Amino acid sequence: MRLLPHIVAAFVLPLLLIGCQTASSAFMLGYTEMEAGGIQAVRAVPPSLAYRRLKARGDLDPIVKLFFQAKGYPDFSVEKPGTFRSEIVCFYSAKGHAYMLRTNEFNPMKTEILGPAPIGEKDKKLFKALQELEKAAAAYAETPAAASSVPGKKAR
Repeated sequence: MRLLPHIVAAFVLPLLLIGCQTASSAFMLGYTEMEAGGIQAVRAVPPSLAYRRLKARGDLDPIVKLFFQAKGYPDFSVEKPGTFRSEIVCFYSAKGHAYMLRTNEFNPMKTEILGPAPIGEKDKKLFKALQELEKAAAAYAETPAAASSVPGKKAR
């Protein structure tokens, strides 16, 4: 009888924690839906909005999670959120191809993954320009002039 609380804790506590993660991911997707339009860079460090949304989508949909475990996160994504279905185009610019993920909010087992499809030359040029822009912005953030223009941050 003294083992009952330990047994209950061993089985119930993980279920509660999984439920919290699912609720957190669902909240994050809903809260950031308005910012999800357009092409977005996906980077883990520091985590971009697109990365956080794709990670949350994977937390809610096991097929999406397996896809990202197998392929890795894309370089860029375009998301078209819907009421019950979402479409996400994942661009792997270094590999030269893209995939489309069609998710179903109510039935994750109906998630579709289409691709790979080749990325056109025009898109490759766009991604290269976006990557160069990100590098320039990161380099600018490291300069003493940029640091002195941020309130509360001292120049190096």
